[in-house]
Amino acid sequence: MKYIAHRGYSSKATENTIEAAILAGKSKYFYGIEYDIHLTKDNKFIVHHDFTTERLSELNLTIKESTYSELSKVKLINKTTKEYNLDIPLLDEYINICNKHDKVNVIEIKPIFNDEEIDLFLNEIKKANNVIVISFNLNNLLKIRKLNSNIKLQYLTGEFNKENFKICKDNNIDLDLNYALINKENIEYFKENNFIVNCWTVNNNELANKLSNLKVDFITTDGLLEYK
Repeated sequence: MKYIAHRGYSSKATENTIEAAILAGKSKYFYGIEYDIHLTKDNKFIVHHDFTTERLSELNLTIKESTYSELSKVKLINKTTKEYNLDIPLLDEYINICNKHDKVNVIEIKPIFNDEEIDLFLNEIKKANNVIVISFNLNNLLKIRKLNSNIKLQYLTGEFNKENFKICKDNNIDLDLNYALINKENIEYFKENNFIVNCWTVNNNELANKLSNLKVDFITTDGLLEYK
């Protein structure tokens, strides 16, 4: 079972920041770094979880309605110092960190992208050495699959929906599941259908050990586990 750093090493640094990415990159325990992306008004891909900046900054900008220049002036709260002094990164910066530290880019697409935006995204990630794209929106993944038969994809969901799982199987899309869906019966179904299974968000040893015993492939964690 491999560990994925959720929004970077988010138990130690502000989520989805350069600082969180570097800490995860330097950690020997993480196989990959998960992070969230949005597209700005002027078609720049940035790393941020929410659709606005309100939760982590003193400014409230809607990302899709703001230019990168405007968003670059936003300062995010520093988890360590409690000061507002961190920048919103570009996708390119996260890819560079993952490449440097030999980590898999686990990229979550937050919005629903149209065909043109999917094209822009696939072009943007060409320089990444290793990528898994994840999304709660299955159509995002199906659009990518039509254009790229090889890229690794995982469908994010908290629901056990065999109809959607069949679509995933037919299109070579694996699963990224809420850990509450993982039990002996369900994991047998997933393995019978040859799914790779990632699950989120796991922050204690007891649960991690249970998932390991059930032969889950990845767990996504903020980094609160006592790694062995």
